Amino acid sequence: MKILVVDDSQMMRMLVVRTLKQAELGELEIQEAINGRDALAKIAAGGMPDLILSDWNMPEVNGLQLLKTIRETDKTVRFGFVTTEGTGPMRTIAAAAGAEFVIVKPFTAKDFRAVVPKPSGAAATPAASGPAQASGAAVPSVDYSFAPSAEVTHVLFSLIKKQISIKPDAPLTLGDAKAVAVYRMDGSPFMLACVCSLPLCASVGAALSLLSASTVQEAIASRTVPEAMRKNAVDVFNVFASMIEPKASAHFVQSAVYWPGTPVPKEVSSLVLQAKKRLDIHIDVEDYGGGKLSLLLCPSA
Repeated sequence: MKILVVDDSQMMRMLVVRTLKQAELGELEIQEAINGRDALAKIAAGGMPDLILSDWNMPEVNGLQLLKTIRETDKTVRFGFVTTEGTGPMRTIAAAAGAEFVIVKPFTAKDFRAVVPKPSGAAATPAASGPAQASGAAVPSVDYSFAPSAEVTHVLFSLIKKQISIKPDAPLTLGDAKAVAVYRMDGSPFMLACVCSLPLCASVGAALSLLSASTVQEAIASRTVPEAMRKNAVDVFNVFASMIEPKASAHFVQSAVYWPGTPVPKEVSSLVLQAKKRLDIHIDVEDYGGGKLSLLLCPSA
C-alpha cells in the first residue's frame, strides 16, 4: 500500500510513520511531504498514493486546501486528517470536503488499524472508539498505567537525534515558569496534565526546531517559550502524554496548552492538585540541557 504522510513537523511525520509500522498493516510504501504544495508536487511526479494522511494546519498549502485540490480530479483516493484538533465543526468541514476520517494527536496504532484496511488474509482487529470516531461514546472502566521510560527515551531519541536521559525527580508544582498541557478523554472520569518546566520546554523545542543551544538560555532568561519552538514543543508534549496508556480503545486528546506566563485557570489547577497518580522525571537532551516533567492523572471534574 502506498501512503503519503503530509505534515510540516518532521517529528510528527516520524511519529506517524512509526505508528503505521506498529499497526502491522502489511507491506507499506510510505512517502513524506512537508506541506500541501510539496504533496501535490510528489503526486504529480510519482502518481496518486492509495492513502493520504495529512495535518490540517501547514504553511503554503494547508491540509484542507490539499484535500479540495485533490478532489477536483480524484474523488476516490482515501484521505484522512491527523491533527491536533478534532472539534465537531472541523470534522464536519473535513467530511464535506471529502475526508474519510480525522485522527486526533496523540494517536496509537489502534487508531490507524481502525481506519486503514488490513492486508488480505489478516485477522480483523476490533475498531477503536478513539479519536477517529465521533466523540461522546462512554468509556468502560479503564486501567491506567505509565509506559516504560525506556520506550519514551527511544521515541525521543529517534525524533531529536540526540542522546536522551530520563531519571526520577522531585514533583513539579504549577507556576508561571512552566507549560501545562491538558488532555481529556470522552467519558473518562480522569484528565491528564503534563506539567513541563521552562528549561525542558526550551530544550526540546530548540532541539527539534534545529535552533542553537544558546536559544535555550535566551528563552529561560526571558521566561517565555518563543513561537519558533512552540509547535515542536507541543508535539513532544504529545509524546509525553502517550506515556500513560489506558488499557482501552480510547485515549487522551489534547484540549489546551498554557504557556509560561499564562495563568492556568483555577478550575484546571484545582483538579491538578487532586492528582490520583503521578510520574515525576527529569529529562536531559544532549547539547541542549533539560528540565523537569510531571505527568498527573487527575479527576476530570
